[in-house]
Amino acid sequence: MLEIIQWNLENFVNIHKIITNNEAINKLKHLDLMFIQEWKQEEGLLLLNKLNAENYHFLYINIESCCIIYNSKKFILEKFVEIKLDFNIDRTLLERAYLSIHEHKTSLFASFRPLVNMNIDILHCVCFHLGAFSPEAHKNLHKTQLNQVFKKLLQEIKPKLKNGVIVSGDTNYRTQDNDLLDKLVNKNLVRKIPGEFKDVCHDSECLNYSTQSFRFLHEKNIAKQLMQKFASINIKNCSKNPNAFICKHNKVILDNRLDFIATNMVVKKNKTTIKPYPMLSDHFMITTFVEPTLRSKNKTLRSKNKTLRNKTFKNKSNK
Repeated sequence: MLEIIQWNLENFVNIHKIITNNEAINKLKHLDLMFIQEWKQEEGLLLLNKLNAENYHFLYINIESCCIIYNSKKFILEKFVEIKLDFNIDRTLLERAYLSIHEHKTSLFASFRPLVNMNIDILHCVCFHLGAFSPEAHKNLHKTQLNQVFKKLLQEIKPKLKNGVIVSGDTNYRTQDNDLLDKLVNKNLVRKIPGEFKDVCHDSECLNYSTQSFRFLHEKNIAKQLMQKFASINIKNCSKNPNAFICKHNKVILDNRLDFIATNMVVKKNKTTIKPYPMLSDHFMITTFVEPTLRSKNKTLRSKNKTLRNKTFKNKSNK
């Protein structure tokens, strides 16, 4: 069983609180793969040293703000490459104030070979971080970026091998659409991935859980601090008057589902959790448990056909 964690750590502004938070650290010590956005090298190494203090086995790879920490007792890194994303856009005034000039220009692809017995030959991982741009101001930008990620992934699939796949990251797609994979990724690309590729929350109520809140912003950027105050005040007011126009239509102040983990391997039922750590990051920690074996695309179809055959047999028997 593999324990997988997805967590945007908000540029590690609270690194000292993170490494002294026993609950969070104890959770991270058991991970096999961790996908991090807003990675900072110096602060990230403090986290890695904390995790490796007792038993050194965590290694990492990163490209710009995307990082994958992995259990070196279970995996060996085969290759990693940069995935460049389309950022040729004109930013709005708010986006210029909120974002840095060089923010989120790449994502990270990595392939690992298992070192222990698994029902896969190779594991392909993608850690992505899409631009924090308005879906209304930049139509289809997030979809274009995420499809770029999946096209690169498909180029790396090995036809004669059992290819495990994990795609994890922060879409920054601020709408009330919870099924981000279905909304943002071309279905033809998803179908080309071996096995049945789904969001780990696909068959779970966690598909409706938020993974980020502006109320928990900690960065000192003036625009972000104003956003934090605005969200905190208005969400408090919205709890009293949820039908107010600003509460129903202003996606900026609402908690949102921005992050997801998706895989073509078997996900342990009822074991995916989404937990906020308000003092550590504005994004919530997603944890899931995956059996390293491919999930069959035809499992549901075979089940339906079996049921249909049983009903047909019973009907014939009753005649």
